Amino acid sequence: MLLRKVAERLRRAFRSGDMVFRIGGDEFVILLPDTSEIEATMLAKRAIEKISVPFDLGVGTAIRIGLSIGSAFAPADGGEPELLLTCSDHALYEAKRTGKGRYRAHVRAAN
Repeated sequence: MLLRKVAERLRRAFRSGDMVFRIGGDEFVILLPDTSEIEATMLAKRAIEKISVPFDLGVGTAIRIGLSIGSAFAPADGGEPELLLTCSDHALYEAKRTGKGRYRAHVRAAN
């Protein structure tokens, strides 16, 4: 029930053309077509805020959870889905390392 409610909030946090997918466990992938890095940052922060509001699951006590987000951008971080997932995973681990409820974009290697 909680994962369904999280998915609903995530869908509302993003735009109608954005796509929200649960890929397993408590992990989601959100595709933001034609989105700048600035827009992606604002959308990620909005999603973090929406998820931080307690969930009422009808069990007497509201449930609080957090959300950390890592992102990657095509084509700057790669064009293959597997590479983009790897880059966003690295960014996610960096976000989690710095605290809860954080957003980090993938840091590209210097050329």
